[in-house]
Amino acid sequence: MDSQKAKILVVDDSQTMIMLIKTALEGEGYQVTTAGNGKDAVGIIQNMTPELIISDINMPEMNGIEFREYVNSQPKLSLVPFIFLTTKDGVDDRIRGIESGADDYLTKPFKPDELTAIVRLRLSKSQRVGSLIKIDKLTGLLNRRAIDEVLADEMERMKNRNSFLSVALFDIDHFKKVNDTYGHQTGDMVLSTVASEIKKGMKDLYYAGRYGGEEFIVVMPDTLKELAVKVADKIRDSISKLTLGEMNIKPTISCGVATSPEDTPEQGELVASADRALYMAKESGRNRVVPFRKTEFTC
Repeated sequence: MDSQKAKILVVDDSQTMIMLIKTALEGEGYQVTTAGNGKDAVGIIQNMTPELIISDINMPEMNGIEFREYVNSQPKLSLVPFIFLTTKDGVDDRIRGIESGADDYLTKPFKPDELTAIVRLRLSKSQRVGSLIKIDKLTGLLNRRAIDEVLADEMERMKNRNSFLSVALFDIDHFKKVNDTYGHQTGDMVLSTVASEIKKGMKDLYYAGRYGGEEFIVVMPDTLKELAVKVADKIRDSISKLTLGEMNIKPTISCGVATSPEDTPEQGELVASADRALYMAKESGRNRVVPFRKTEFTC
């Protein structure tokens, strides 16, 4: 994990402690956001997902244990390391913190080097575990659970920014025939090659995932439908030019594109709209990109 990009949330009602921690972490290149209590921290993490949280236990309005319980209730934060700050004689607090599922604790007062060492360790472990859980082994893309989390986050950001978001749903044409004719090993080769082309065809700000079987999804923040269709068609075109293996397999893909809030403000309906457009792409001849239009599609 690149320390220049890692986002850390620090929660403490002491401005002195916050400045001490913020200075130490920013000196290591981390991006630091701060909150004075658990209630304020809840508001922050509704708009951003930190990669590590450091929280005091004794705070007004919402204490650290209550804040930790909220974090535990949020699926998107399930892998985020959580470090409690405790006083030297706060044995009971330390026990409560451990029982709440905190990953570590740091006793006040502490040295900056002690803080940064724990942060590096926890971020490193989180990265290794997160990579194993979030990546589809065959294709190297995000798996279904991870891409659903990304889509949920981006839908929330879209609403907060009054922006827009497109999704492109891809399906490999006649993939069952490839498996039946050449075997699953060849099918896996086709899947991994198509995934690689999808990854190459994306911009850096887009996210790609394997949505299931031979189906893939690309999440495109701040991208209107016209541009999303162009990106998807570029990917489709690059795949149509491939010739794979000794069997000279020529894969093609069909794609449906939908945009929020133009088509729908809801995540599930957005994917369903892209799926309906994908179905139309299949029905109208395959190897094409079809944008969802409310006037042209009925439930």
